[in-house]
Amino acid sequence: RGELSKAREVLRMFAGTYGVRRGHIVKLVWDAHGLDEEPRITRWSRHLEEIFAAGEADEYIIRQTGQLATDNPERDCIVVSDDKEVLYRTVGAAGLEHLSWLNTHTFVREMEVARGQDILMRERRIDRKLRQLEKTKPLLFSERKSSVQRREKERKAALMRKIDQRLQSPSPPPRRSIEEQIAALDDLMRQTGEADGDGA
Repeated sequence: RGELSKAREVLRMFAGTYGVRRGHIVKLVWDAHGLDEEPRITRWSRHLEEIFAAGEADEYIIRQTGQLATDNPERDCIVVSDDKEVLYRTVGAAGLEHLSWLNTHTFVREMEVARGQDILMRERRIDRKLRQLEKTKPLLFSERKSSVQRREKERKAALMRKIDQRLQSPSPPPRRSIEEQIAALDDLMRQTGEADGDGA
């Protein structure tokens, strides 16, 4: 249970230090080469799943990826906030360490793709089915392969267009504080009063 407490503490640290409020954490990717061979990492994964199941974050996935833009890409805990900034923390033998911010479209794009659908896994499943079909029904395989490839190409193109639109959409202007709004109103009233006085 100590590790579960530590995992909760990590999420609280993310929220407290960086202002990533509960409900704004959209995804945590626990990346580890040989995940099943690492009992400690696997236990952490279960603890984090418990936390997310309790509503402390919206989505959780475990997946193995290639090199990430860190010094130690083997064990990365990545939190993406709703403003598309990426916070990562590398996990070493001594616990969680090496905190840094990234603002990389590559990461966001990769995670958005994973969120929509895991294209790589889909392609692998289709390839397996096509290989089976090739052995048993060669003629049907030829027709099916071209049809599947066309549909997958269209599906990926549509998904990438959607992701590009989301990444390129302008961010909303910053909201003014209450004090700034009051000052602006005072200024407007003052200008209106001066204009009335000039006309009198």
